[in-house]
Amino acid sequence: MTKNTLTSKKVGFILLIIASCQFLLSACSDKSTAVVINKPSQYSLETIKVKPQILPVYYQAVGTIISDKRVDISSRMTGFIQAILVKEGQKVNKGQILVKLDNSIIDGNIKQGRAARNKAQSSLRDAITDLKRYQQLFNTGSVSDNALRKIRLKKEIAESALHEVKANLTKALSEQQYSRIVSPVEGIVVTRQKRVGDLAAPGSTIVTLESESDLLLESYVAESQINKVKVGQQVNVLIDALKLTVQAKVIRVIHAGNQFSRRFQIKLALPKTEGMLSGMFAYALFPVASEEAIVIPSEAVFNRGGLEGVFVRDQQKNIHFRWLHLSRKIGENIQVNAGLTVGETIVAVANSQLKEGDIVNTVEIQP
Repeated sequence: MTKNTLTSKKVGFILLIIASCQFLLSACSDKSTAVVINKPSQYSLETIKVKPQILPVYYQAVGTIISDKRVDISSRMTGFIQAILVKEGQKVNKGQILVKLDNSIIDGNIKQGRAARNKAQSSLRDAITDLKRYQQLFNTGSVSDNALRKIRLKKEIAESALHEVKANLTKALSEQQYSRIVSPVEGIVVTRQKRVGDLAAPGSTIVTLESESDLLLESYVAESQINKVKVGQQVNVLIDALKLTVQAKVIRVIHAGNQFSRRFQIKLALPKTEGMLSGMFAYALFPVASEEAIVIPSEAVFNRGGLEGVFVRDQQKNIHFRWLHLSRKIGENIQVNAGLTVGETIVAVANSQLKEGDIVNTVEIQP
């Protein structure tokens, strides 16, 4: 390699270093840079000063809504089922025909009973006629006292026979009405245990009905709380499916607990409510004590990313968003378990336009 070649390479390297330095110096030269600073917005909003409140402490008794009138429908006579006129879930009225039984045997018994009645009536008429004739003959001395006595006995036997056949006919006629089984209550068909062609017999359930008008909450209470539950007590019952709270009355307390769970059965009468059905989940709230807690309006709570919180105003009137641990709802308010302290001020109504550091000027209102 020649000396001139090495000298050329050195010169090129030096020129490259000089160009790089010029580029860096130009990049670092003084230029005016605009910095945007968002000033806090100002709002006139209602605020609330956090204060403690005395709230009742509830014992929660979980239960199921049941019907107080569950009726197992069976036949009063033995016979084959000819038709079942209702299906599960169908509403029925009181007096509506549910089941028809084969009454061909009953019809035969009725015809036989009527024929026997007619025959007994004819025999009695003959006996009465004979008795009148023999009475006249006895008065003239043509027949003996013994003959008259036999004719009287014949009449009495004919009367007894007529009473017997009339009783049998009445029984057959009454059985005819039992071949049509009607609903004793207004309600819903819950189950069907028999099918067409099955043999119906007294005590054998064909269909089961439940009344919609008499619904109860059946629940179980721990042994530590049973003495606080009294018959006649009015309590709130929450029905989850309906998102509804109703007032119920304790009507039964069974003071014989389960030996394994140590829980006692109670039943509460529920008011007639649209949409409330047997089998729904519900729970009763029994007040057992009281506690001091923080309660705020539900409309003050703002949801961010699936978490809930409120805007808290500091002494400089700037607001800051704070996550909360919330508890039960109390009417239009909600209880705060953690996140707020007494004396702090919060924005009364959540506003999506509010942001961290905004200024809120307002007159406080009472929660």
